[in-house]
Amino acid sequence: MNLRDGSHIRIEGDAILRGDTLVATGVQLTDEALDTALKEAAQNMHIQLSAFTANAMDYVERDAALLLDARGLPPVDVDLDGRHVLVIAGGTLFAEQLGDIRTYLRERKPVIIAVGDAADVAIEHAYAAKIIIGNVESVSERAMRAASTVVVHDPSGADAGMTRADALGVSRTTSDAGIASSDLAVLLAHAQGAAVIVTVGMESRLIDFLQGSNELNAGTFLTRLQAGGTLIDARTLAQVYRHRYSWWTIFGLLVAGFAALGIALAATPGGRAWASSAWASVSAWLGLS
Repeated sequence: MNLRDGSHIRIEGDAILRGDTLVATGVQLTDEALDTALKEAAQNMHIQLSAFTANAMDYVERDAALLLDARGLPPVDVDLDGRHVLVIAGGTLFAEQLGDIRTYLRERKPVIIAVGDAADVAIEHAYAAKIIIGNVESVSERAMRAASTVVVHDPSGADAGMTRADALGVSRTTSDAGIASSDLAVLLAHAQGAAVIVTVGMESRLIDFLQGSNELNAGTFLTRLQAGGTLIDARTLAQVYRHRYSWWTIFGLLVAGFAALGIALAATPGGRAWASSAWASVSAWLGLS
């Protein structure tokens, strides 16, 4: 609307004015209009749910081999068996979510699979992705060269940056799967035996599945069902993950504690007397005196 923050405007009827200049016109939203819109939205949700269910069935009939048997998944040169995998997709809160699981990233060092431009996000807020999946046309050369494998993929069948990947000479493969690149990443990690798959920037609420492209969202829903218990959202992980202490840390704390106790006993008359009495009792019990 060509207005700067802090500009003074006024609303008169359906008009928005700055001084005497008409900036825009709109429709006033009354309580009655809002109530009507909410009722219409609720009715549309039922329609969307029906369409979503139909698309899910079509997806199963068309891509059952990919979903159930992992046939058609692209080969990758990264061992994911038994490892933690972090899938970073698009979204607006990925930086915040990565910050919330910073301790997990530092301690577990999961293998990162980035979807398209998220490869640059991974480098900026975590570390380089081992696998990049999706449209790589705008992915930085640094991120491309740091990856072990680049999977060029676009559900619509577009070039998706294949020419650029070949020009850079990076190790790449292609996929013509008709699902979203983020779902392809999750299926790939699951098929390769990942122990845990953490997702960043991937929504999982029912309302999110019903918005946007029903066909792609149906694939997302079924992919999540297939991944099952190995899948966890970064926001949930941030709530339940706790810092993991190594055995060396625990051993060091015990040694430090006993050392502090020994110094305290040796530095006080009462402590020395107690230590001497305890030693005499132990020696007698062991038959050393």
